Order: sequence, then structure tokens, then C-alpha cells
Amino acid sequence: MSDNIFTAPSFELHGRRLLKAQGVMTLVEYTNEKVTMLCRSSRISIRGTELQVAMLSQNRAVITGLINGIEFF
Repeated sequence: MSDNIFTAPSFELHGRRLLKAQGVMTLVEYTNEKVTMLCRSSRISIRGTELQVAMLSQNRAVITGLINGIEFF
């Protein structure tokens, strides 16, 4: 993956326990049950239980926990 912040957002879901997101600009909301991120001009909400932001850098995030759904808006 490139570190270029102008690349399109991409997501890798590994089972229901790990989500890797590329192209994250900002965390908008963060609770144990919901993580909302701004990726370019879209908002993405991850819903689940025991959610944690395991890693957050300039344009990447890793979310762990039991992921029940992903909503794009």
C-alpha cells in the first residue's frame, strides 16, 4: 500500500475481528460500539462490540473487536 494520501480509500476485513482502512482522514466518533471515520468525502461507520482503534496514523486505521456491520454514507 502506498503512503500517498491522495489514493482512493480501501478496506480489508479479516474475519469479523479486524478491519484495516487506508485513506482515513479523521476519526469522527469513537465508542466501544461504533467507530465513524471520514475517508475523503465519505463517512464510514463500523458497528460492533468491544471495538478499539488498535492503530491510527496519518491515513491508516486498524479497528479490532467483533465487527457486526459497516455503513457507508
